[in-house]
Amino acid sequence: MPPITITVEGVDKLWTGANPNKSQGPDEISPRLLKELHTEIATILTIIFQRSLDTGIVSKVWKHAIITSAFKKGQGQNQVFTDQYHTHA
Repeated sequence: MPPITITVEGVDKLWTGANPNKSQGPDEISPRLLKELHTEIATILTIIFQRSLDTGIVSKVWKHAIITSAFKKGQGQNQVFTDQYHTHA
């Protein structure tokens, strides 16, 4: 498998397209703030993500997710019950 390289341009592009109206993560940093500062923080985030990938060390907070089920709109009554829901993290 070829090595995976995370680039400043890639991180910057992801934050440029981020939805600022989403809720904050476990770090309690507003997505609006991250989006507004994407150019300034892209380099340090690239270093953090690349180092995590290279060493295989992942923050405990990154490993934790709260999974909930959400009802899918527009499903017919003939649909199997479990098909009417999808999960969100």
